[in-house]
Amino acid sequence: MWIKICGISDSDTALAAARAGADAVGLVFSPSVRQISIDNAAALLREIPAGLQTVAVFRKPDRQLALEVLSRLAPDYLQSDQEDWESGLRDLEPMAGCRFLAVVRDRFPTEMPSICLFEGEQSGQGQLADWRLAARVAQRVPLVLAGGLTPANVAEAIREVRPYGVDVSSGVEESRGEKSSRLIEEFVRTARRAAAAAGLE
Repeated sequence: MWIKICGISDSDTALAAARAGADAVGLVFSPSVRQISIDNAAALLREIPAGLQTVAVFRKPDRQLALEVLSRLAPDYLQSDQEDWESGLRDLEPMAGCRFLAVVRDRFPTEMPSICLFEGEQSGQGQLADWRLAARVAQRVPLVLAGGLTPANVAEAIREVRPYGVDVSSGVEESRGEKSSRLIEEFVRTARRAAAAAGLE
């Protein structure tokens, strides 16, 4: 079970995610209360432990910004809507040096990506995705379930969808944009137990 804590904006929270056993942290470069600058992201990456993967998160990105993030930060994944990839980011693939994590928003993809992040129309708003549809997509492609997940519902989500991974942002915040180390730890622990019980380790 691949676990991503998204919307990380400081090294203390990134380290809390690493201590909790998360696999990846998401750094948001699109307009958001959780947006981080490239300079701050570079400083954060210098402090996190080796092995913690990084995901550069975009939506309808400026091409020049995407290029700068790729060249300066060398993330493990570049996350953006599947339509962004098809319309303007595909030609970055040879220089990206990372995997593309295609965001699919409550629909069944017409073209299956190699891996997708499935969520609702709005990111970071606590909006639940369509779990029934997500479960169908998860039968065809490795799927990271996002949207409205919390420590209280992630076990049920894993049982119903049987995803490759789970992604949380607002569900581990004490207030909007402010992550809680306690909630991060609880989310990761609950997701790991649910995955083990479902045979998805």
